[in-house]
Amino acid sequence: MIQNYIFGYGSLINPESRAKTGESGIAIPVRLWGVQRAWNLVAHAFQLTGVGATYKPSSYANGVIIPVSESELPKFDEREVRHGYKRVPVNRGNITMLVDGAVSSGNIWVYVTDSPGRPTEAAPIAQSYVDVVLSGCLSVDLQNHDIDNNFVREFVSTTEGWNSPWVNDRNQPRYPRPVDYSTAPINKIDRLLEGLVTDAFRQRK
Repeated sequence: MIQNYIFGYGSLINPESRAKTGESGIAIPVRLWGVQRAWNLVAHAFQLTGVGATYKPSSYANGVIIPVSESELPKFDEREVRHGYKRVPVNRGNITMLVDGAVSSGNIWVYVTDSPGRPTEAAPIAQSYVDVVLSGCLSVDLQNHDIDNNFVREFVSTTEGWNSPWVNDRNQPRYPRPVDYSTAPINKIDRLLEGLVTDAFRQRK
């Protein structure tokens, strides 16, 4: 059976979020060159804007390569495509490994933004979505325990659009697959955001 891999650069970085959609293997941290990640996927159904990727030769996004079987791939398509993403093949030459090892033979895919937009007051950046993504980033194993939170820092620095309408919706999450707020590292996430995107974070409503 053909092996498939998905490059996850947003909520798919989070293993708990992935598990709510389908089965996948052990994630491998990588960078994908030639794409720009931004807050540009407007999900009107959830009244929020998520991260999406568009083609940009000089840019890159960090994320994870996720092994997904042929039978599970349609479940991830259902999760992503109906909200405005399009699954396209990835050129292996554009991948840089962040840990030792290699991705074995098979198809590598990424969900890009078909019609990029921008956050608005009606569909802002939602903290519940940010929490899913950054909790996932904090869980990525870089084989050195990532004591400086470099994976999170790289995610934030390579994502455009933080200076946009942004709401703290933790009490009533807009994102349909929120983290477990009894265990999520929300204080750590807030400290990181305040340090990395200070002005945008302080404008969060």
